[in-house]
Amino acid sequence: MRSTFKANVLRFASFVPSVIVIISMVFIYGRRLLGISQQPVETMFQGILSYWLVLLLFSIFIVMALMVAFVFHAVVFNKKISSLQKLIWVIVLWVLNVIAIPIYYMKYLDNDHTI
Repeated sequence: MRSTFKANVLRFASFVPSVIVIISMVFIYGRRLLGISQQPVETMFQGILSYWLVLLLFSIFIVMALMVAFVFHAVVFNKKISSLQKLIWVIVLWVLNVIAIPIYYMKYLDNDHTI
């Protein structure tokens, strides 16, 4: 089966920002749990950290846009699920968006040929 460019972009946009946000959260909270949050970041990592923060900010905007788009898709276009499931997906996408966006994509949009 041949994928279109738009489907590949949506697939990439559904997974990569979530991975970046999760890695960032693990790094931030892992440093705090290990007690190394007070130590200064080495000079070598300051440049990487600034690029990472820009990438993280861009990823957060993509996650927010996908959350709105997927909630709209779940409510308006998804005829495969009942009204109760639509409500549940809206709540899950709103609360657990970083985890729910890739799951919703794999479950309802990966095989959708109308993308």
